[in-house]
Amino acid sequence: MKEIVIIKTGDSIPSLVARRGDFEDWVIAGLGDGYPATRVVAVHQGEPPPDFDLMAGIVITGSHAQVTNRADWSERTARWLVKAVDRDIPILGICFGHQILVHALGGKVDDAPDGPEFGTVSISLKTAAKEDPILGNLPQTVEVQTAHSQ
Repeated sequence: MKEIVIIKTGDSIPSLVARRGDFEDWVIAGLGDGYPATRVVAVHQGEPPPDFDLMAGIVITGSHAQVTNRADWSERTARWLVKAVDRDIPILGICFGHQILVHALGGKVDDAPDGPEFGTVSISLKTAAKEDPILGNLPQTVEVQTAHSQ
């Protein structure tokens, strides 16, 4: 069975982890019961990402790290993500996750020109998202929280 691989790029605040779990716990809860096979890989702690052959999709978590710091683990992960994109593996980047994906694909990540952003944002999924192995179980409109400075 193919699995959803959660690429863990950092740890949340300890007091929040104690109450609500860590980034990967939030992803697993969000995926729901439709995804029994998940694997968490803590790349920020040096774990190497797995082989692509058994992946249904990839979710990249948030982090308190900054893509612009170009940490070794972050740069290795960016190179691995390019290979995942080349294989057409569905990828969902959350916060830092979408920033590292942008960086990996040649885009520019930098400080937000108007400073940090915090709050709730409504995201409307496109029709094609219903066929996506990661997004397919989500409702048409999703309320997401934002907290970022880049």
